[in-house]
Amino acid sequence: MANSLDRLYQNSPVWLQQNMVSVYGLWWHQRRFGSQFDRLVREFRARERWSSDQFSAYQRDHLIRLLLRAKQSPYYRSILDQFEFQSVRSPEEILSGISMWLEEIPQNSH
Repeated sequence: MANSLDRLYQNSPVWLQQNMVSVYGLWWHQRRFGSQFDRLVREFRARERWSSDQFSAYQRDHLIRLLLRAKQSPYYRSILDQFEFQSVRSPEEILSGISMWLEEIPQNSH
């Protein structure tokens, strides 16, 4: 597909090439600065003023959500079932437990 688009671009007159570049620029801008961008910037700026405790709670909540999402996968469920991450108080404790587990995995000898 990319090759056919490249050929189309290269064989087009300059005015069409300029329009194709403009359309690509609009697509890229929408993808980069689309509907979620302003909300994400507001959230980021709000977090800049948070205390250490607020940020730790935020990290813990997001890590728990990530791990709960990972448990939907059979592979990660088998790993995470070894950890009681919902009862752990800090992200550091969770990551420490997972890090210790990873160290126990035999390394591939490839």
